[in-house]
Amino acid sequence: MATVEVTNRSDPSGLEVTATAELYEINASGDGGEGPYTFSIDGVTFQNSGVFADLPPQNYTVTVRDAKECTSTMQVTAEQLESFTETRDGQTYKVETIGGVIWMAENLNYQGDGIGFSCPDNDNANCATHGALYTWDDAQLAAPEGWHLATSEEWNTMIDTLGGQDVAGDALKVGGGSEFDALL
Repeated sequence: MATVEVTNRSDPSGLEVTATAELYEINASGDGGEGPYTFSIDGVTFQNSGVFADLPPQNYTVTVRDAKECTSTMQVTAEQLESFTETRDGQTYKVETIGGVIWMAENLNYQGDGIGFSCPDNDNANCATHGALYTWDDAQLAAPEGWHLATSEEWNTMIDTLGGQDVAGDALKVGGGSEFDALL
């Protein structure tokens, strides 16, 4: 899912709520109405900041409330929280948290900036489904800003979290019960 950015202008006071959702975080802002604004993701508990971090993947109703108690709401879905958009080319990737680490749950398919890559079976259409293939050096360059290739320690933590070597591989494959849908 792409990063959502929705503005709700339905409130007669002119109050608007805008929010982005990505990597288990919602960033909401208000406009119109009369400040200061407070924000909620459950309609009950309000806070001064529009940032809600480390959220479990579920659907949320984001509410902005102004000084006159007017409100405006919008919906954010679990799918929107479990993704991120690569800023260099606009592709969106699913993510999953395993063992306290946020993992890309799809293969990277970045094909720019002079980074060498190939597609499975040398068929460009396969990159869209399976992602691009890189050398180690090119994979490090292709990694999105703020991301890195997993260390051995991170791999081992994921394997242990998923129940050990005997079951981790199956858990990571399509239909294996996790959002991490590895394709062969």
